[in-house]
Amino acid sequence: MRGSKISSEESLKFYEDYISHSSTLFGPDCQIVAIAQCLKADLLVSTSEWKLAFDAYFSALRATMVSFGDNHIRTALVLEKIGNVCLQMQDHDGALNAFKEAVTKFRLILPITDPKVIVCIQNIARAHCLYGSGQSLRKALEVYQHCLSIQRSSSARDLLMEATTLSAIGQINGRLEFDDAAIASHKEAMILRSRVLGDNHFDISTSLFAIATIHFNREDYEHALVTFKHCLTIRTSNPCNAEDVSSVLFNIAAISAENGNPAQAIDFCKEAICVESASDSKDNSTILQCLHHITVVRQSQGQINGAIETAFQASQLALSDKSVSLSYKLELLRLTGDLYLENGNAGKAHEYFARARELGCKNGLPTGTKPLSARAA
Repeated sequence: MRGSKISSEESLKFYEDYISHSSTLFGPDCQIVAIAQCLKADLLVSTSEWKLAFDAYFSALRATMVSFGDNHIRTALVLEKIGNVCLQMQDHDGALNAFKEAVTKFRLILPITDPKVIVCIQNIARAHCLYGSGQSLRKALEVYQHCLSIQRSSSARDLLMEATTLSAIGQINGRLEFDDAAIASHKEAMILRSRVLGDNHFDISTSLFAIATIHFNREDYEHALVTFKHCLTIRTSNPCNAEDVSSVLFNIAAISAENGNPAQAIDFCKEAICVESASDSKDNSTILQCLHHITVVRQSQGQINGAIETAFQASQLALSDKSVSLSYKLELLRLTGDLYLENGNAGKAHEYFARARELGCKNGLPTGTKPLSARAA
């Protein structure tokens, strides 16, 4: 017989009652209260209640330091969890302070090559990354490179963890527009993953996707196309999410358009739409992006009737999806109106322009406000 499912609210009430009862019996800073406070915070994290989780972890930290000791490994683990919650609340300074203190306490107990220490150092780099400025990214790069040197000095090297660090280094180099260095790091990460997982594992495709994207962004379409196709071969031979496949198909379509092959671009976009539409977790944003791209390609080829067809489909899908931004809905309505106007149908064009105006006014946009541009195809 199956047991009934316990809700998060019931679990939270259990922890609160347990903490209250244990605090009365043994004091608020005993070990069982410290553990229960941490479990309560973990539950709050699972429901994305970040402020409440932070408060619970802070209570757990105080109780842990009193009952287990200031330099106990549990204290370091709670500090690390506080850092992760701070990141979710975009408190980057709080996250950095928590992670740095956690590393200090881990180092009193564990060697610097221990995975717990390495992950915490990586978290420091992650916090720097989220600041977004060039200076912060360079600091993050420095921390990741230090982390990589530690990993390589270990007598029991974990090649997959090294690959993760190399991928992070590649991503930062890419954001700093150090393209050659970024590609080199991603390739090295791919080699390490291949040694452990084989050449056809899904994780190899993540490195290929990153490399192909860099080639694409610097308009090296030949290398981008070869690399995206290699990525697609691996992903279609592995169980993965529809978005993992459709994103590659869309990028191949974009390259095809840049290479002057509009028919192929449309075919790959249609294939991406089919992949997404057949998925249980259908992603409308990908479908919209593909429909928009097909529309633009058809318009550039003078296929106005076909462009109107896909623009209409995109605008209707966008209007029916609450998660689509207002600016993108307005952009698609205006695009459809422009196409009808280009096709000589002023009545239909006016209908879509009026609908865009009405939708904008209803959502507080001043009359005549031009919506933001849609996502680049």
